[in-house]
Amino acid sequence: MSRDIIISAIIGFVIVATGCSGGGQASVSGKVTLGGAPLATGTLNFAPNGSGTPTGASVKDGVYKIPAKPGIAPGSYKVTCNSFAQPSEEEMAAMMAGKGGNVSLADAIPASWNANGITVEIKKGKNSFDVDIPAQ
Repeated sequence: MSRDIIISAIIGFVIVATGCSGGGQASVSGKVTLGGAPLATGTLNFAPNGSGTPTGASVKDGVYKIPAKPGIAPGSYKVTCNSFAQPSEEEMAAMMAGKGGNVSLADAIPASWNANGITVEIKKGKNSFDVDIPAQ
């Protein structure tokens, strides 16, 4: 085999491998409700069932979106959610001044729901999944 053919084969393999291994192949969006009402703020966590890179999406006013770039790789994912209450301005000021105690940031999402989460199958292209979380 000539040296040029071997180099071309290696370059082709690298292009195919890097194109197939990263994100960007799929987008996903949808709505998130807690007890039937849109979730004000939170984070959806997509953990691959198997190998892969976990991905997250911010939730605002009950809507989330992972655009195609950077995207999410196709595959099966366990989806969990977190929504922590923000400390009040008074609590933040006390913490910044070194006078505050521990501020409890309770998760509004039931721990029992996150223990199981839901499983979704992300396919190449556009995906849409709504997440309905029962209230505690």
